[in-house]
Amino acid sequence: AIIKMLCENLDEVCWYVRKQQTIDHILSEEHNPSYLSSVELHTNQLKLDTDINKLAAYADILIFAIIAIFLVFRLKNILGTKAELDETKVKKDKDTNNFSNVISIDKKQTKDEYDKEVIKIQQIDKSFNKQEFLSGSEVFFKMVLDSFVLGNLDKVKDFIKPSILKNFNLVINERKKEKETLIIDIKSINKIELISATVSKANIKINVLFETFQIKALKDKTENIIDGDINEEILVKDIWVFERKINDINPNYTLIETKSL
Repeated sequence: AIIKMLCENLDEVCWYVRKQQTIDHILSEEHNPSYLSSVELHTNQLKLDTDINKLAAYADILIFAIIAIFLVFRLKNILGTKAELDETKVKKDKDTNNFSNVISIDKKQTKDEYDKEVIKIQQIDKSFNKQEFLSGSEVFFKMVLDSFVLGNLDKVKDFIKPSILKNFNLVINERKKEKETLIIDIKSINKIELISATVSKANIKINVLFETFQIKALKDKTENIIDGDINEEILVKDIWVFERKINDINPNYTLIETKSL
């Protein structure tokens, strides 16, 4: 429906379509076989491609017309996107493109503020050691990525907030449905840093920055690369937020939010 409206107001419309067979059908039959197939499309105005990068370079304006909870995962199909998406809030904020429940890292703690919060953590948890925490975070980061790639989060599910786990599984299930293969290969770690911490009456929250050089790509069921590049290392910056309930007898931290920079 959106493509139809755009064609009525523009001379040319770029349209990213995931499957070549869908493009072939649209060009020959002049309608979308998967959605609102009764709507006739003006194919002479359409520039269709399975490569979103080509279309993005060609287009002046990008419009993402896709279910909001699904969009942030499909753009990269990896972890480290805005994964904390409470569905009711997504629905509420969709019109403004404001994911209000994703943590904001813009307000950076000063060193004094940061040091005070770490001291508070150590007062509450006598065993807390920053370097040991970062070492454990690194191991967990790799475990989650490996599990996500394999499509089985059983090994890490007890340490991930249920709402995030649900969203990760949505992506995994979609990938399995399409018979796609995800590749995430961490080549080196540039930096792992505890960038901020907050202590409230009930919780301890710690924000960790992961800077890694990765090979990332997505293959379709015919082993063709549809996203990324297996020959190019890219620098990926992720912030993961870990939380521990102060009065909980369980000393483990839980992953509650993620964000890519």
